Amino acid sequence: MVTQSTVAYVRLDAIMTVFPDARFIWCHRDPKHVIPSINSLNRAVMSMYARDYSHLDAHDIGRKVMEWYASSLERALKVRATLPEELFIDCSQQEFVEQPMALVEKVYSHFNFHLTDASRNAMQKHIDDNPKNKHGKHEYDFASFGLTADMIDERFAFYTRDKRFPISD
Repeated sequence: MVTQSTVAYVRLDAIMTVFPDARFIWCHRDPKHVIPSINSLNRAVMSMYARDYSHLDAHDIGRKVMEWYASSLERALKVRATLPEELFIDCSQQEFVEQPMALVEKVYSHFNFHLTDASRNAMQKHIDDNPKNKHGKHEYDFASFGLTADMIDERFAFYTRDKRFPISD
């Protein structure tokens, strides 16, 4: 399982029950980038489906989203601690973006999978055809959602101070 969102791991226990042979590529990113980005995405989705959402308090939503992500990550890490570490490989967002094929090689090696030339070539073609910011750069900020870097740092200290995880921007 590969995901950029740690929230997908909130039910690791259920995933392992349904897919007992599952393996996980856990991509780590600084919550100071994740939380405002998710809030920005939520705003975009609300504008598509809710049209007028001006009656909603963006600051309240921002804080609730931060709390939901933090508590989801806490739960995921607690479940992860009960599982064998060899089921996981950790990478940083930076590694995923800047060295994708090196990461693919690392993942295949870690899980003892065979990477065929056809698969390698198909993945490289996808990487070449889809450079970062191909569809524009996603811009976001803290203030629009009533958040500060300090607020996010404080709430996610349990994660960002854990040296086991390669957290990057």
